[in-house]
Amino acid sequence: MRKRRIRNILISFAGIHALFFLLIVFYSANTNFVGEVSIVSNNEINITSTTPLNEKIKFQAAKSDTITILNRTFKEIEIDTNSGGLLLISKDLYKDSTYLIGETVIKYESKPYHRAKVLGILLFILNYTPALKLYIGLIFLICIYFVLIIIIFKEKRRALKTRIFKFILQRKNENREIRKPLLNRLQLIFVVLGLIAIIPASYMRLGQYPFSQGSEERRRALVSLEMKLQKEYLSPTICGEAYYNKPPLFNWFLIPFIDKDNVEFKTRAISVSFLLLAALIVIALLKKSRGLHHALFVSFMFLSSAYILTEFSLILNLDTFFALLLIPLFYLNYRLAAKGKIYTMFIAGYLLTSLAFMTKGFPALWFQGVSLFLALYFTNNLRKLFTLQHLSGILSFMVLPVLFFTLHSGFLDSKLYISQLIKETLIAQNFSFSNIVMHFFAFPFLNIQAYIPMAILLPALLLRRNIVIVLKNKELSYLLFVCIAGCSVFAISPYYPRYYCLMFVPLVFDIITYLIPNMQNLNIKEKTGAIVWNSLFAIAALPLLRFNDGLMILIIVSVSVLIWAANNIRLYILIISSLILIIIKLSYPLHELKNDKFGYETKEQCQEIVLLNKDKDLYILDGSKKVNYVSIFYLTYFSGEVIHYSKPTNNIDAIYITDLENLPDNAIVTDTIDQTFWGYDENTRLKGKNKYLPLFVISY
Repeated sequence: MRKRRIRNILISFAGIHALFFLLIVFYSANTNFVGEVSIVSNNEINITSTTPLNEKIKFQAAKSDTITILNRTFKEIEIDTNSGGLLLISKDLYKDSTYLIGETVIKYESKPYHRAKVLGILLFILNYTPALKLYIGLIFLICIYFVLIIIIFKEKRRALKTRIFKFILQRKNENREIRKPLLNRLQLIFVVLGLIAIIPASYMRLGQYPFSQGSEERRRALVSLEMKLQKEYLSPTICGEAYYNKPPLFNWFLIPFIDKDNVEFKTRAISVSFLLLAALIVIALLKKSRGLHHALFVSFMFLSSAYILTEFSLILNLDTFFALLLIPLFYLNYRLAAKGKIYTMFIAGYLLTSLAFMTKGFPALWFQGVSLFLALYFTNNLRKLFTLQHLSGILSFMVLPVLFFTLHSGFLDSKLYISQLIKETLIAQNFSFSNIVMHFFAFPFLNIQAYIPMAILLPALLLRRNIVIVLKNKELSYLLFVCIAGCSVFAISPYYPRYYCLMFVPLVFDIITYLIPNMQNLNIKEKTGAIVWNSLFAIAALPLLRFNDGLMILIIVSVSVLIWAANNIRLYILIISSLILIIIKLSYPLHELKNDKFGYETKEQCQEIVLLNKDKDLYILDGSKKVNYVSIFYLTYFSGEVIHYSKPTNNIDAIYITDLENLPDNAIVTDTIDQTFWGYDENTRLKGKNKYLPLFVISY
């Protein structure tokens, strides 16, 4: 019966893909050109573009106007000259030509999507079909997973319940796991002192620099400020217009402090406090099951990671609160399921998910789904997914979001709100398939680079002796698969700020820390293998790294050699490296190294503009698109009024701010505001960077 079921699944799988292949063949056979087309004529013309699926797309071009049809697939193009002449282009769509139809001259130019037509069609379908890109990415991950299984595991013992674990368990690995105390007295003292020092280091200088020109903190601050000024706590806005990208739970924490003096320190301190509280929760979760030394070490390495100390803790960020909710969610789902407290697991897990949803939207549901499924799978409780207990958990999740959107619908469009939250999760569709593949291979090193020094031990998870330990321990196996499945969405999404994986960092560090005592006697082969893995991760990331990241790669690889080569002082190297980072954070104003984000006098300029024009109404000139929210926040903060978009009027008591592209010819420029704005740049990893684009204060 089981073999028949597997056979039927495989036949269905093959049949679906065969059908998909036939559809691709049909689509390709009806495609005569894929790319970009430009058409211009000396007279008015009507253009009808026919797609391979016979969809008609019509355009109208005035005399001498150039119509450009951006990248797509074409079956044919029909051009009507409005004087009885008709031009049909099908097989020659790839040729640049000039046609004469009566007195009408038509100039046709084409730019192919790819030199090879078939490859161009495939790339076009991939790049403009987000669901297909996601599907292929998941298939790619599954293939890699099975390849690793084939390499690492072999079937040799029938007594095992799960066959894929047989190879490593039959290799006399019973005595491989050497459990020793994690920290000696001196190491424990260093860790405790480091944790104490992290507290002032995290809060120091938070109010000495303005909101960042290039991070999300300016948006979080502006949304909270407008909510407070308008006293509309259920309807977030930006520049008076509805803001649908994030639910408002995190903004509610900021509202009591958002219009106070030293607003930068008070709001950033909230974000930092959530980060420290998350580390405290990690200690509480691990202390009983792993021991106090283990719990303190994991939290210490988490908080002293390079990215957290030198960049993430400098800014206001909602992901600290998001991580604070998800970290206990991951642990509690498994532990409550293992103890048989299924009802409690569903209620507690979905309540945390509800709060996480109100913080960041639909990603919370993905993480809860992954964690819940794996927790029930590893505790042999999958059938509980189809019980009334699970339904009660779902209902407990729905209470807060349904209440919010019901109340919200009285002010704004809740359907549009929900659709925008869904759209926020599909950002990978903005990148090509090649971008996704390159990012996938670079993904491990991007995280090693962010969360050094501890993350340098990531190859520990690939050592055979450690695989044995992880697979023998159900909770460690669960945590590892939660990290793999949860991070898979980020591994195939080239838009990847390093804090997206923040909630998984303590889990990975927990697993690695558990394995550290077993790595006190690594042989030459294992040490070499770990160093090679770190080097391969770095090489795979080279195409996506900036030129000045070369020094960082060299440092990471060098420290990797030092850490892996030394069995006895490995922990000392990790702890001392973290202490050095903490000392740097305590003694040096790191924000001064980021002039592109914090080095502009935007705050002072906005304050001066508000003082000089305190009797005038302030607007954003309609059509101004390159306006940084830092500028809007400080103008709103000092004026105490929400700044809306507006068309120019005859009101002499009104001033406007606008960007260079929208600057009217008849305007009188009275002042400028220094700012940067995100612009396309093909040489950067995320295809863009902040460029200096000042705002202009104008009157009429």
